[in-house]
Amino acid sequence: VYYDVETGIGDFAFKGILTFYDKYDQEPGGAALLLLEAQEAGILPANYPVAGFDDLLRMDGNQERKFNFNLRWRNDNWGANVSALYISSFYQSSLTLSDGNRYYIPSVTIWNSSVDYRFDIKNTDARIRFGINNLTDKRAPLADRYFGYFADAHRDNGRYYYLDLRLSF
Repeated sequence: VYYDVETGIGDFAFKGILTFYDKYDQEPGGAALLLLEAQEAGILPANYPVAGFDDLLRMDGNQERKFNFNLRWRNDNWGANVSALYISSFYQSSLTLSDGNRYYIPSVTIWNSSVDYRFDIKNTDARIRFGINNLTDKRAPLADRYFGYFADAHRDNGRYYYLDLRLSF
């Protein structure tokens, strides 16, 4: 979804990218198929797990929904931006709760924002921008992975600030 509008207080641009998955299946092949055939023939014990295929939706970082939103404002030399990234919950297949239920990693929304000013320095276009990423200091949800979170789906940077100076010759 894209929407641009000019107003008396500046120009606004909205962009929204919404992703919905309703199916994520994978058929066994290669070594997995050989292992399954060995289990069916009784060569390999049935309690040896053969994984990585079947319904993979909401498993191990394969989220069902992902949304990106971005709102930009510009008025003469000034500009501002706010954006959000939402990732829906999923379960970690390597963990099971003590009651036998799956371990779900909750959904996460990360907000970013910036403000900038454009100006000239001796016939050179310049822009200075101050930004804050992860405005709410949202940490990655806990998972049984390296560093304690699911790095394939999340980042655990915490809130951080930046100052950017761009010169265009």
